[in-house]
Amino acid sequence: MDLKMFSRATQALLADKVICNETLPGEYAFLQNETHKREVLEFLIRIDRSVRSTSDGKGFYLAYVDLDEPKAKTDIRRTFKQYASEIEPYVRWMRFARDCNPTGRPIEAGLLVNESEMLGYIERSPELNHALTDLTKNALFKSAARDGKGRIRHILNKLESEEYLIKLDASGSRYRATAKWSYLYDVLEFIASHERLDIEDTEQTQGGLL
Repeated sequence: MDLKMFSRATQALLADKVICNETLPGEYAFLQNETHKREVLEFLIRIDRSVRSTSDGKGFYLAYVDLDEPKAKTDIRRTFKQYASEIEPYVRWMRFARDCNPTGRPIEAGLLVNESEMLGYIERSPELNHALTDLTKNALFKSAARDGKGRIRHILNKLESEEYLIKLDASGSRYRATAKWSYLYDVLEFIASHERLDIEDTEQTQGGLL
């Protein structure tokens, strides 16, 4: 076993990173090996943690083993409150990115996000320009930029800082989507299937996520 990669993968998980081919290709390849993944799991389980993959298999993340642990309840509650407060702008961005993609594909891990391509779409579509303006009025993506380029750049920078995108060039005009989107889709699916649950009660039913 590559002990150095074992350490890097384990530390990335403990830092709450979503490990994927775009962000940490070496660690991702390491965890795709079932033997290596089991060795990481055997280490993490000693501290009541586990490693799980997103439903599309494009990312690995840290999970709790015992959901009754006080810290687990606290972290789970905080995570769901955070996502609950940010769902709308993320969903609106997903739709915007899909409408600005020539293939019409939804944003997903590995997808190329091109700033200039997006700008071309909004320059040709008053509806998309209006959608972008509305997005930058939201607290998550709030921007004082007065033109489409500035607004798109602001949102892309925000998504990069939140590790949903990784920059491909120094100019910051091309990005690659990460598996953090995969994790977000899983969270959204869980929330949709448990939409009548209070956040306070979710820790007993969401073991598949956290």
